[in-house]
This record gives sequence, structure tokens and C-alpha cells, in this order.
Amino acid sequence: MIATATRIFEKPFNVAIVDSKGVVAKEVKIQQFVPLQYEAVLSTEPTLPVGTHATRLEVRVCEDDPQVCKVPLPGSPWYIPLSVTVMKATNLTALEQVPGVPAWTTYQGNAAHSGYAPASFDPARFSRRWGYPETGDIAHNNPVAVDNGRAFIAERSSGNWPVFSLRAFSEQTGETVWRKEFNGIEKMSPPAAADGKVYVVVKAGAYKLQVYDQASGQLLAETWVNGFNETYAPVLHGDSVFVGSASGNGTTRVDAATLGTTWQIDRVEESWDWTPAIDGSYVYMYVDSVLQVVGRNDGITAYSIADTGFVTQGGRIGSVALAGPGSAVVVSSDRLVGFDLATRTRAWVIEGEFVGAPAVAKGIVYAVNGSSLEARDLASGKLLWRKGIGMHGSMQARVIVTENLVFVSEQLLTQAIDLATHKTVWSYPAGGSLSISDRGVLYIGGRAGKINAVNLR
Repeated sequence: MIATATRIFEKPFNVAIVDSKGVVAKEVKIQQFVPLQYEAVLSTEPTLPVGTHATRLEVRVCEDDPQVCKVPLPGSPWYIPLSVTVMKATNLTALEQVPGVPAWTTYQGNAAHSGYAPASFDPARFSRRWGYPETGDIAHNNPVAVDNGRAFIAERSSGNWPVFSLRAFSEQTGETVWRKEFNGIEKMSPPAAADGKVYVVVKAGAYKLQVYDQASGQLLAETWVNGFNETYAPVLHGDSVFVGSASGNGTTRVDAATLGTTWQIDRVEESWDWTPAIDGSYVYMYVDSVLQVVGRNDGITAYSIADTGFVTQGGRIGSVALAGPGSAVVVSSDRLVGFDLATRTRAWVIEGEFVGAPAVAKGIVYAVNGSSLEARDLASGKLLWRKGIGMHGSMQARVIVTENLVFVSEQLLTQAIDLATHKTVWSYPAGGSLSISDRGVLYIGGRAGKINAVNLR
């Protein structure tokens, strides 16, 4: 645990923080990091047993030695209540299929990128299942794809010449089932997983879509595709794999059985952090300030909807999230934009500080706007409710939703907010990409390859 406390004094004093109950370790690092301000870094006592421990921190500000403090500043000491909960390192309960919940196969769970898991979960039953420590580049998050009781991540080591690897975990135990290390590649997409296979795009001079066996990690097949730059995972839909590209081409459709390219289409501007959304008829891309809709089977433009009055300039443009047959939404350049697919018009646009990935379910879109989570009507964009979550425009913000909860995460914290009361009912001191498996496990894929697996049942 790390805590920071700051108070401004009229002149320098000596400061100490004392915990008589032994919840906080005796060694407390205190430094004056700017004139007349002090920062204290505290750690919990490593021998604390499992359970909740309450204490009261005594903050002493003194002219003499603060351990003696015969000359305290008037008003000193101050007292800060503190509660620390120590959980089991692992809680490997038996896992069973959650009725109605599909596998989390790709970015935001599915080809629609809805971020929706259709089940209810009781926060009182949440517990840490297992964790995987930091192993690589601190700037690199690890989105988790989950299928057939295995979780899959793409790892990137630290350094000027990073090493990439593809790893499979057992959902049950958290142990590594297999690991495939890649030599001489420059980039690697997050994985997608379905039908006993794992799909990744790698760059080794040119770009390849590679397919691996989920159980053994054996390379089954590979094919050349156009460059993907920094896009998200491949998208699996029916008999096809769709690969988004940022370097001159928009999307490539590949036959899942033969790995033959069915079609590919161009885009104008170079961009990253996006992936196409797919339904039974169309592929949806937000391209050059336009929602471009092409036929799923032929790649021919069916129609497009202009984001009137706004011009993108490359960079992070956002991925489309679909809500049934009639609506789509995208976060792009601080804006939340809704499209009516039936009338083929832009339905609404909300200016703000929107970041990260939204989630949509039952006619409501959930998105992070500055330091708040907002729930808005999908048809009109009308604000339904807002919840302050303490995030400040983090580009890492991620949102996923269930029948009764919305989970929101950034780099350092994940929260669950009750959809009925709009109150935070659970939090976890780690953040990153979010996934919910069909066996009721929440995965938080954080920086440097760290993964936290949380039992939701």
C-alpha cells in the first residue's frame, strides 16, 4: 500500500507518522519534496494475517525529534483512520460455465465490441483468484482473451529491443500452459481466441496473421496481411477473421479455414488503437470523420455516415461499439458520438473529455468522461446518471458492463458500480484492460504484463 499526505506549514518542522497497532510497517519514508510540503510513503506490515485490520495513524509535526515530540506544532498530533484488508494470495474455487455468458474472444469481448457480459454478479462474493507478476514493458497493457478455460496474452519485454511472446494460462490454476517466444519481430497484436485456436498479427519485416492451437501452442498456419501498426486484436466472426490496419489499408477479411484473403479495403489516414466491428451483414469502421459501413462478405461500401463538422487528424480515432441492429457509438478525440444505423444519420454528439473504450447494453452507453463515469441513452445521448470515479482523463480507461454492474478501470484502480444505486460496491488496487470469462472470472490486464484474475462467483 502506498499513501500520500500533504500539508503546508508556516516554517519547516519535523514530521513522523506512528501506528501503534502494527498495521503499517515501522519504516515510514518521509521527505520534503517542495518547500514546506512533506510526502509520506507507507507500507503495510508484511506479516499481517488474512482479514480486515483497522488502525489510526498518528501524524506528529514537531520542532524537536518527532519520535519524542516535546515541542509539537499547536494542534499536533492529527489522527487518520485506516482500514486494510488482506486477502488470500489465491482462491482457486471450482469454475463452472456461467449460463448465457459467451467466451471473451477479442477486444471488448466480441465482434460488436459491446463490452457486455449478460449475467449478474454479487460483489460480496468477489475474491482474488490468482495473479501474474510484472514481467515486461511498463507502458504495455495486456488485454486478455479467454476461451475453453484458458486465458491468452501477448507479452512485450522491456528495453530498446523488446522480445515478444504469446502465453496461455490455465483459468483454474493460473499456471502457464505454454509460452511461445518470438525472435526478430517488431510488433505483435493482442490475441483473439475461438474454436480451439489463438490468432495474433506479428510484424517481421512484413505482417503475418498467425494461428496457434489453444491446447499446445503449436503454430497451425499463417498468412500475409497488411500492416496493423498499433491496432487491437483480430476480430473473429463466423467463418472469418478481420484484421484492422493503420498503415494504408483499412480492413482485411481472411477465411478462418483456409487463411485466404477474401477482401481488403483502404483507409486514408494513418491511425492506431482501433479495430473494426462486425455484425451479420456489415463491417463498421470510423474512418476520416466518417462511419464507413461495408458489406461483410464482399467489402463493398454499403453506406457511410459523416461526422459533420469534425475532421480527424490521424492518431487514436476509436473503435465502433454496436448495440443491436440499429445503433453504434464511438469515442473519438474527446467526443462521444452516436449513430442511427436505421436512418443512416449521426444521431448525436457529446463534447467532453471522453477517453478509452465505452460499453453498451440494453439501450445505454457507459463511457468515461474526465473523472466521471457517465450513463447515456443510446438513442438520444441524454445523460441518465453520472458517477465520480476519481480518474482524470486516463487514456487507459476501460468500461465493461454486466446485468447489474459496470466495471471501470484505469492504470491503478478498478471499480464496480451498481447499476441500480450508482454506488461503488467493490474496488481493486490494480487497473488495465478488462475481460470477463464465460466461467465468471474478471481479468485485469495491467502494465508490464501484470494480470489479476478475480472470482466473480
